Amino acid sequence: VLRIRMMYLIILNMLPSIGVSPEKSDTTMEIIKKTSCDDVLEELYPFTQVYNQVRYGEERPDNTALEDAQKRFDKTLELIGRK
Repeated sequence: VLRIRMMYLIILNMLPSIGVSPEKSDTTMEIIKKTSCDDVLEELYPFTQVYNQVRYGEERPDNTALEDAQKRFDKTLELIGRK
């Protein structure tokens, strides 16, 4: 759970580099709507769904969900870094 939350925090801190400025009051879906880079959005949206399940649904991710989240996190950072 902590790992997923930390990955999301890292992504939030990197989003301003592609013109997305999350506000503290923004929901995860409002942040998704602010993201106009389609390639980043393609990875960020599914990652956010895992984050929402962990954060708000209080679910513990299984190994498959954790591996998928890690891949999407890595790809999101790579795509943000290219912009």
